[in-house]
Amino acid sequence: MDAQTMTSVYPNPANDYFVIKIDLGKTGDQGILTLRDGTGRLIRSHPFYGQQDQLVWSTSDLKSGLYFLSLTISGKQSDCVKITVAK
Repeated sequence: MDAQTMTSVYPNPANDYFVIKIDLGKTGDQGILTLRDGTGRLIRSHPFYGQQDQLVWSTSDLKSGLYFLSLTISGKQSDCVKITVAK
């Protein structure tokens, strides 16, 4: 089975936005990205489909701080990265 990961999240730290690149390998599964704050509170989520995808998320509604971006495929967490928002 191919790795299912967020291949990159940049810029990090982010100011106005950050870009998330996702590679689902050859599976082409659907999944969901979730962004949580340092306390675990859900801030935002976004479904995606297909083998590769790229999303640009604005930070306009986020305060400066540490966030956790997780990738869930078929109900199982596949990857998690820390994102710092610095305004």
